[in-house]
Amino acid sequence: MTDPAAPSPTADVVTEAWRRFAEGIGAAGAAILAEEGPGRDAAQQAELTEAMVYALVAGLLSFVNMDRDRPQFLPLLNSRMRRYATNADTVYLHALVNGAGTYRITGRRGTVTLLCLQTISGDMGFTEIGVHSQLIVPPTAPGQADELAVLVGRERPAGHDGLWLQLDPDTAEQFISVRYVATDWSTEIDPQLAIEPLHCSIRPPRDEPLGVLERLQLVGPYVQGVTTELMGIMRTQLAAGGEINQAFDVTHLLPTIAGQAYSHGVIEIGPDEAWIAECEVQDGLAYWSAQLLDYAYSTLDSTTRQCAVNSDIGEVDPDGKIRIVVSDRDPGVVNWLDKSGYGKVQIRCRWLGVTHPDIRCRVVKIDELDAVLPAGAGRVGAEEREAVLRKRSRGAQMRRLW
Repeated sequence: MTDPAAPSPTADVVTEAWRRFAEGIGAAGAAILAEEGPGRDAAQQAELTEAMVYALVAGLLSFVNMDRDRPQFLPLLNSRMRRYATNADTVYLHALVNGAGTYRITGRRGTVTLLCLQTISGDMGFTEIGVHSQLIVPPTAPGQADELAVLVGRERPAGHDGLWLQLDPDTAEQFISVRYVATDWSTEIDPQLAIEPLHCSIRPPRDEPLGVLERLQLVGPYVQGVTTELMGIMRTQLAAGGEINQAFDVTHLLPTIAGQAYSHGVIEIGPDEAWIAECEVQDGLAYWSAQLLDYAYSTLDSTTRQCAVNSDIGEVDPDGKIRIVVSDRDPGVVNWLDKSGYGKVQIRCRWLGVTHPDIRCRVVKIDELDAVLPAGAGRVGAEEREAVLRKRSRGAQMRRLW
């Protein structure tokens, strides 16, 4: 809180604080490149730089606006901020909160396939994080009001039988994570959410003169910490997995939505080759997706290229199997992922409502696909592919990004 009698900081003090902020960003980038850069070619160095930029944007939004007593839902990951293997179908928001506080979340659920709220203990990039509690908001029944209200706190209020999300009573600093998944980006309506404190006034005290500049000093360490942490998570997943060009279960390595399984793998194929994965559809499968990542753990841009496919635009073959094809050249297969000329890519699949499937993978010459895939496998022409991409591009832009 500002003391009216306190002297105002001089221009030199303000300039020095800004200089420390800028130097902190530079030092963070230098440290990341020194640790993670060796062994990467020029293209992979650029991928690493892109991941740092996403972290910088998230850090600036979070720390400039940081007031744990009066939080706001701010962008964390989406189709433009593509770090941390973000799901192309998902918008991720977060609100930094006071672990001792109580809050109310209100708004409209919308029509998205999935709306999940979680309380996460710790600060990503600074301390170890873990999911403490979870709430999946059920879809609004036809004809019913779309409004929702969720109480958040350490203990469920006496007599409250509505939606409730528990904070970790042993952690002072934590955040509320919001994830909402739309399979059809153009028609599903995103949630509208607001959060307000119940334990204090909505009116904050006036910020200290150097308040913003002091909080900016957190951005450099955050960029370094979170980027290094994500690279470590990626290495842990790959070390726990199988061979190149295989897909393996990494569910146990991730802070996940309950009931969702994850596949991961590294794909290295030539420009004249195609990677094929197939699995049976299990009973209860509510949603599936597959997308490609670069080698810095960022999802490839799926707003203008088909680097992601899901249960809306994808198809299940007549024999009850999902087949995914990865290649640089479009083979005219519905469930195709565009490798986009990257030398080495990763793949991430999500399976909601079922256990991890048995995935079988192989590499073939792209000209052999017609002979390898079943006759009933979904096909698509160039004009239809362009129409699908244009629709998804429009839909991605209409979703919340900032």
